[in-house]
Amino acid sequence: MTHLELSLKSDPKTFDSHKTRVLLIALNVPGYYSLPVRILSLLGCTDEKISEKFDIRFIEVYIDENLNELSQTVCSLMPDIIGLTVNIWNRNTCFKLAALLKKRLPQTAIVTGGQEVTRSVIDYLEMVPEIDYIIDGEGEIPFMQFLENWVPSTKKLQNPADVSGLHYRDNGKIKYTGTAQLIESLDDIPSPITSGLVPVNDKQKLGILLEGSRCCPFRCSFCFEGAKKDRVRTASVKRLIREIEYMAQRGAAYFHIMDPILCHNRPEHLKELTDFIKRLSCDKVKIHFSVEAYAESITDEVAECLSACSIIDIGLQTVNPSALKAIHRRYAPDKFRYGIERLRKKCDSFNLYLICGLPYETMATYLRGIRFVINEKPTRIFLNELCLLNGTELREKADEYGYQFDHDPPYTVYETKWISQGNLKIIQAASKALEKRYNLSNIGIYNKFPWISNVQRSSLKKYTVQLKGNCSLQCPGCHAFEASGAKNGTMLDLNMVSGCDVDIKMGNKIQKEKLIQMAGQLQLAGAVRVNLITPLETLTEPDFNKLLISRGIWHFKTFVKFSNEHLNTPPDMNMDKASQALNVLKDLSRSFDLKGKAMVHPFIEVVVIPKGIAVSEFRKMIEELVNINITMITIPSEKLINKKEWINEMTDIFKNVMTSRSWLKMPEIIVRRSIGSIEDADEIIRHFNELGLISKESCMPPCYQEEDGENEGLQVW
Repeated sequence: MTHLELSLKSDPKTFDSHKTRVLLIALNVPGYYSLPVRILSLLGCTDEKISEKFDIRFIEVYIDENLNELSQTVCSLMPDIIGLTVNIWNRNTCFKLAALLKKRLPQTAIVTGGQEVTRSVIDYLEMVPEIDYIIDGEGEIPFMQFLENWVPSTKKLQNPADVSGLHYRDNGKIKYTGTAQLIESLDDIPSPITSGLVPVNDKQKLGILLEGSRCCPFRCSFCFEGAKKDRVRTASVKRLIREIEYMAQRGAAYFHIMDPILCHNRPEHLKELTDFIKRLSCDKVKIHFSVEAYAESITDEVAECLSACSIIDIGLQTVNPSALKAIHRRYAPDKFRYGIERLRKKCDSFNLYLICGLPYETMATYLRGIRFVINEKPTRIFLNELCLLNGTELREKADEYGYQFDHDPPYTVYETKWISQGNLKIIQAASKALEKRYNLSNIGIYNKFPWISNVQRSSLKKYTVQLKGNCSLQCPGCHAFEASGAKNGTMLDLNMVSGCDVDIKMGNKIQKEKLIQMAGQLQLAGAVRVNLITPLETLTEPDFNKLLISRGIWHFKTFVKFSNEHLNTPPDMNMDKASQALNVLKDLSRSFDLKGKAMVHPFIEVVVIPKGIAVSEFRKMIEELVNINITMITIPSEKLINKKEWINEMTDIFKNVMTSRSWLKMPEIIVRRSIGSIEDADEIIRHFNELGLISKESCMPPCYQEEDGENEGLQVW
């Protein structure tokens, strides 16, 4: 069946000239593929009556593809009907393509379907004149009804009313035929997987997509599925097993089961599937499965089943009772914790999700959710921003909840009744910094490595290693590096670092081979995160930085001095220009490939020391650091508290940086002034302090200042 897929280089003679030509087009985010175009083309191909009259093919490209080239290819194929799958990530690109195609092929009918045009609050036929028809809802039956009603001679539908879920124009008026007719069972849909339409591709970010169910018994108001009032339908275990076997035999190593209720009320179904997965994992190497689950549904039996899966996604979304009620979300704290505890004992990896900006959520209640999630010690956390998806209940209630949001996809919310626009930017920037810092861990990147299999069940502690040696900076007040060279005889106790966050503090004259050796040892010993605290001069060699990252150092803390001489870097660093220093940080803050197809984007914290510099110049320097994607920029508190004339300017800079989603780690006085006089200000500041988002450095050099709190161990090499 692979002949159903076309490419930008397909011969125009590919289509059967004696049949009506139907071309389905998917514009995908890089790393993903489209199931709808495969299913619909397969349906038409396998239906005897339809296949006699229609030649149905599909083409998929990434959304960054040249649209002129794509439209030229499509025009050369001369289709009679073009189908576009419209989703939140490709809406505007689809509409641009529709305009190009309609201009070149005015007699060709353009039909759209997909989540973005389903239950839409936007009248897309009114908005986009190039679109002729919209199929609103699941497309299998409406698409076949559409083709059955198509009249090739007139290139129109004989009786549009016979096509369910159809929006169309009739004498200048827009009409709708009513709810789309649904397929009775997912097993009735021919499998694009066992038909050979899904390629094995290492670049697929979610792997092979297995459609386990449609619709959902829950009615979460932020979700597409929650807006559906349709009956839940599931695929049989036998079908899923056939699809897994088919792709595994062809080398597929990663599968994503799309079924939010897999663990909810079908334990026998789940057990049969995961028993097969366990047997497959014994026979095959590196087969990974990701699934979704509700924590409240996880029992010992369910957790045992889920142990066959590599990644389990748990959607908490909020711990605020008022928000939960508004979004129709179930949450029983005791049951949730019980389910997570069962999961933690059996599974290597699970992720927890929150959404920022839900109804009745304040800054304080959202921060409580973050604290709760972190305390549960998941493998990774995802702190997502609320988007008012078209076709959801929250979108319909946007005015009621005082939502201000972007009216272009992804419809990101920027103000609610409960959080002002400025404060929402602050909490979103904090979320991104916390998420990145938390997720860059050995557990998150290499959760299947045997030496870290028990790490996530450990109680997370801090462990500090201070490498003795010379430092060319000779900063006043720093006595940590008076000794010359590393001392022998004091060895790192690797038994103490398992399950710990480890800080390595060092000057710029340490033996680099010793650091590389230590980094590898810490990774093997089960350190969760390794944070290298060192002057910027240590990090000037890109190859050395790459080697550090390959050894598991993904967190870096360094410092620069801002003065009248711009970025004042030491002479022996051979950097007499600010741009050179910034280039060091820019190279370090990019993405790096790791073994096993993993990729990391390091967490970089830069401590800046303003010294005799004008606030306008300081603002410029902060903007340059933000532009190169520095995750966290820290201003030592002692340097600003005594400069009262800077407080207003610093508050303004703080607010401006928040729009970039970088975090400006400022003294408490600046953060408090920025969030304003709100009811929960004291609680918010307390959370920020405990989450490490407020600066407390008070001596030079700040990168060697001891953190507040106790360390599990402090060793000097």
